[in-house]
Amino acid sequence: MELCNKLKSFLEFDQGHMDPSLFPIHELDITYYGNQKLDVYLPDTTPTKKPTIVVVHGGGWISGYKQSKFMHGMIKIVNYGMNVVSIDYSLSVDARYPQQIVDIKQALLWVENNADKYHFDLENLHIWGESAGAHLALLAGLIQDTQLLGTPIPQPKTKLKSIVAFYPAIDTTKMEKQLIDLGCTFTSDTSIYDEDGLISLLIGKENFFKEEVLSTLNPTTFIQEDMPRILLQHGTGDRLVPHQQSIDFYNEVTSKYPNQSITLELFDDAIHTDDIFFTDTNIQRIVSFINE
Repeated sequence: MELCNKLKSFLEFDQGHMDPSLFPIHELDITYYGNQKLDVYLPDTTPTKKPTIVVVHGGGWISGYKQSKFMHGMIKIVNYGMNVVSIDYSLSVDARYPQQIVDIKQALLWVENNADKYHFDLENLHIWGESAGAHLALLAGLIQDTQLLGTPIPQPKTKLKSIVAFYPAIDTTKMEKQLIDLGCTFTSDTSIYDEDGLISLLIGKENFFKEEVLSTLNPTTFIQEDMPRILLQHGTGDRLVPHQQSIDFYNEVTSKYPNQSITLELFDDAIHTDDIFFTDTNIQRIVSFINE
């Protein structure tokens, strides 16, 4: 697949590599569906069922993997007594949306089917994503349809208790304008949200202006009364995914479903993938939210 120069530049971003040995009780590279793999991290070897969280990496839908350097900050929640399942999924250079949702649903099915082996507490199951992974985590947690854009969507029996989303994209049609409102400037060589950019690659360039396709990328499309609890965190200094995306989603949910449990936390001046999101203090905040 031939990529434009701005996407090639995006791919040059260093994803790094974490050291799984920092979390001694683990099982790596388990095939869960097709050629997709996941890693399991456990806090101990006791047979007690424990809260379980599926973590979804970012990377603009075009890059990233389950052992990138950014995943260390999420996987360390295992140190707080939680099982962690870190997954890979189809990147947009390999498969179009909604294959990513299929993959994540299949990962949840794998968790469901292997609960006894790894002591996953299916009544205390959560999903947590950052960046593109946050966007996909919201979609996977909210979509209850059995078909999307002509693709069958598997639906696990287990209901997610909550979704944690770090700086997610929500309405991709508004992102560029919101960034411009923040003072960002773009050219045809730098904008990654136009018809030659990340979204186009994810859904296909011929679908870039099709509202019926773009609407299925928007988690707001799938909000309903019976949905998991949601925690959104976003930095006001984010110049890749504007924090207005999370604000708009929060406002839409609270307007339509005032009784829905959703929390929005904004971090002053924090940028995309800012270290503040992965501090021990904030990980403890995620633990507190999960245990509420």
